[in-house]
Order: sequence, then structure tokens, then C-alpha cells
Amino acid sequence: FKNRFFDIVYKYSIPKEGNFKMYPGFENFQNIQKNQILAKLNDKELQSTIQGKIFMPLYQDQGEDGYFIMKKITTFWLRISKWLRRNNGYFILKWIPGIYAATPEDNLTQCLKSPPNFIQKNILTLLGYREHKQIDNRICYTRRDRKLKVF
Repeated sequence: FKNRFFDIVYKYSIPKEGNFKMYPGFENFQNIQKNQILAKLNDKELQSTIQGKIFMPLYQDQGEDGYFIMKKITTFWLRISKWLRRNNGYFILKWIPGIYAATPEDNLTQCLKSPPNFIQKNILTLLGYREHKQIDNRICYTRRDRKLKVF
């Protein structure tokens, strides 16, 4: 996996009242298919909603993240992301409907649609934003770097 980058596209959070049991045999970076049964919560089987690679399947009795699903990021998209960030490409966010800047103190950009559409989510991802939390009908995104680029 040298020189390969992955994006976590799904995280299964275990509800506090749930009895979660990962099915045996899953290992980090193992390919999984859409609709593949991965685990059980109480009496309900949990299946993958997407194809990808499983990461950190939970086999111990403690923790609140059951598993993650990742997808490989190609070097093409990494180069575009790098170019956009270095050339202050954040200005393009103001032209995408449904996205607006929050206050710099919050370090958030908020997307009004829930869930965001394909373009909104991918542009935010290219610029380094990651889904953070849902507030009312908005999904809020944060950036890893400490300074918010105001657009």
C-alpha cells in the first residue's frame, strides 16, 4: 500500500443501546461488495451500502465505531486537490448552490442539502473539508487545517 491514499466514505457508529457483533474473517483493506453482510446489531444483519475496502472492523467488546469503508483516491484527484488548495481555489465554493461559509471561529462550511449532492460533496472533499456533524437540516463540514479559507 505504499504511495496509496484512501478516503473514508462510510463509518458505522454503534448505537449506545445496541449489541454489535462483527462477523468473523474481515481484515483491514479487504475488498467488500455492496450488500455484503458485515455484522449484526441486535437481531438485524448489517450490510454494506457501498463497495470498497473495510477498515478497522470492531472485534473487541469496547468502542463505538463498528467499521469503516474506504475507497482509494487516485493520483489524478490528489493532484487536482493539491492544485486547488495551493491556488486558493476556495473561491469556487461561492458558485455552488447550497454551500455557504460559516463564521471563521466555527471553522465550518455548511451545506444546506441533507444529504449533499454529488457536486457539493466532491468539491468540498477536494478542498479538504470532511463531514463533521448534522445540525437541523444542514450537514456541517470542517477542514483539517487550522485556518478557514473565507470565500
